[in-house]
Amino acid sequence: MVLKQVTRLSVGLFALFLLASSAFGQEVEFPLVQSMVYFPYSDNSQLEKGDYSLGMDLHYSNVYMFNHYRTIINDFEMFSGTLRFRYGLSDRLGLNLEVYCRWSTIFGGFLDRGVERFHDFLGLPHNSRDEFPRYSVNYRYKDYFYHRSGKSALSPLTAALFKTLYVSDRFSLKTRVSVGIPLSDITGLSSSKPFFTGGVIVDYKKDRFSLDFSNYLAFTGTPGWLDGEALRKLIYFSRLELRWKRFIGGISFRTSPFAEDDIAHPAYQFYLGYRISRYLDVIILEDLGPFDTTPDVGFGLRIRVL
Repeated sequence: MVLKQVTRLSVGLFALFLLASSAFGQEVEFPLVQSMVYFPYSDNSQLEKGDYSLGMDLHYSNVYMFNHYRTIINDFEMFSGTLRFRYGLSDRLGLNLEVYCRWSTIFGGFLDRGVERFHDFLGLPHNSRDEFPRYSVNYRYKDYFYHRSGKSALSPLTAALFKTLYVSDRFSLKTRVSVGIPLSDITGLSSSKPFFTGGVIVDYKKDRFSLDFSNYLAFTGTPGWLDGEALRKLIYFSRLELRWKRFIGGISFRTSPFAEDDIAHPAYQFYLGYRISRYLDVIILEDLGPFDTTPDVGFGLRIRVL
């Protein structure tokens, strides 16, 4: 778990700074939660009628956590890609149509040894990484499933309506409602149950500085492969992002649908990035305590095609 002890204080101060100055942004990659609902909304711009945009968000993450009894294990690396299409429906109503399609895969990866060497360099413990083979998949949830090899899945197709409620020279207030339409039912990665999401976005812009604060509530059902598990129906997701010139900083928060054990803890994650061009952002992501429903470290690309 990268920089868990050495950077706890500095990361906490940085997170407080971001919260104090506000922010918007980046999905938290963790397949056990994302199998039920995900939040792919990385573009809050308003399109004029007839205009459209096409883009993609790519994530690569090293995931590592387990509970005390080893009945819950998340030890693997994952890659995901989300294709987004947005279209301007009405200028008078300030209304856009959006469609998101996400594919993800888990596998053994190649970062385990690098993480261990980094821990050695800083004098940090390996957090019992030697209990599990390097570059392998160990994905377990109690007696419901135990994957030891790679898996892939399509997440629900998400259709959304995005609307501007208020706009001034510097401020805007927007809202988004969406439905997730199941495309697959892969144990631990996707569900046959739909989800419903509603959110509010506040945006501030001045010169080359921008700030977004976004909050969502999602309602989801229990996957068939978790039948009998007591889950929370509502998941809250908050994302904050600030941009200055080409620099990007943000923090994300997400509650868990699980009601018991370490997996019930909320997720906190911060990220730093740089806009290489108007078509490409590069992001580095790091988790914050309690480190149970987030990846250890992640990398992201935001790509605008059209």
